[in-house]
Amino acid sequence: MKLFITSFIFLILFLSKTYSNITDFQIEGISIGDKLTDHYDEWQQKNFNSTKVNKGLEEIITFTDSNFKVFDQLQILYYTDSKVIKQISGILEVPILSSVGDGNQWVTKFEACKAKQDKITKEISKLSKFKPKYNDENISDDGSRSLSNDIVLSNDGFAKILCIDTENNNDPSDPVYLFVTVSKGSEKFIASLKKRNIENVESIILDDKNKKKFVNKDKTYALLIANSDYDYWEDLNSPYNDINAISSILKNDYGFEVEILNDADRNTILDKLFEYSGKTTDKDNMLIYYAGHGDIINNNAYWIPKNATKNISSNWLNVNDVNSAISLIKAKDLLVMVDACYQGTAFKSGNKNIIGPSEQTINDEKYYYKMLNIRSAVVITSGNDEAVIDEVVNGHSAFAYKFIEILKNNKNYETSTSMFVKIKKYHANLNQNPNLIRMAVWGDLGGDFIFLKN
Repeated sequence: MKLFITSFIFLILFLSKTYSNITDFQIEGISIGDKLTDHYDEWQQKNFNSTKVNKGLEEIITFTDSNFKVFDQLQILYYTDSKVIKQISGILEVPILSSVGDGNQWVTKFEACKAKQDKITKEISKLSKFKPKYNDENISDDGSRSLSNDIVLSNDGFAKILCIDTENNNDPSDPVYLFVTVSKGSEKFIASLKKRNIENVESIILDDKNKKKFVNKDKTYALLIANSDYDYWEDLNSPYNDINAISSILKNDYGFEVEILNDADRNTILDKLFEYSGKTTDKDNMLIYYAGHGDIINNNAYWIPKNATKNISSNWLNVNDVNSAISLIKAKDLLVMVDACYQGTAFKSGNKNIIGPSEQTINDEKYYYKMLNIRSAVVITSGNDEAVIDEVVNGHSAFAYKFIEILKNNKNYETSTSMFVKIKKYHANLNQNPNLIRMAVWGDLGGDFIFLKN
């Protein structure tokens, strides 16, 4: 039995757009109005639980899929002849016992279902200008009980969040299910839901003016490393300023969970990278940014930690060790940015001849969601195998200054490749040549790290 999902940021997985037509809403990537055959071929359909209803004109199937990201099962109602989908339900089975609140209160399955139902209802309500319709708990003669909340989502559709318990005896063997259903509704039904709301509310509840075109609910980490105050090397002016400015904008404008390492030694950096290998999952994204001294000896590139001696020693951090540590990080999208000398050939993998998306492409919704769902592992360095400039613009390195400017001026989203092209053009008249390397050895599949503004 699967554990009940306790976080409801998954909502975007089934409500991916906020337009006024119910056919724009999705559950596990499937929309009302799609054809079943668009998603599953006839051979796959033979393995589904199928029941014909409405004199055989309609059919209900219940099935599971290893690609489901949120639900245990889907239940789909579609027209038998045309295969056009009429209604979609995502189904979750509640575990035997679940915790609510601060995690210390243990309740029955049905009570847990109601607690989660309430949270989901609040999340979906954010997509509507109308308040939910909360129904009373219903207990039937056979002891089963149910509780349903209804929310108007568009002028022709609604969502139903339903808890159902087949037995009223809390027997651990009896399942409790939570259904999240997207369905079309009659004008009379939609009107009855709207009447329960405050007066003078606009009738168009999800207009284009309020829609958010690009959405990403992935958790995104940033590890920012600034080495500036050196024991033996010349101190650097810009890393503190760079990292603090980048941290502020990533946290406040992009929703990153940020951690800063200032003046770290070799082991501290490696231990922190190893820590993120256990902290991240394949549903997360991660940015690693290093600002500090770098060097190269006999084709071996190094990050220079705070306590590194001028002559090579065990305190130097070989980029091969960095490479190995980062390769263990499980993030779906991984971007490493290195603002240091002699790093252009430090990471060797894949193609460097990168062309960023056009302005037209970057505003295209299909391109955005395609990149969002393809794994990426990319390194961007501030230079090739040359020294790079420390402080040049307003207390920032040229590399960091342009990165910060791009983040500030972004109106919707930027990708790692589009950002790289802008950074490279900015450096055209400077004595350093930024590089982008796709890291196949880290699992890069041609996707893009995406910076989506709040």
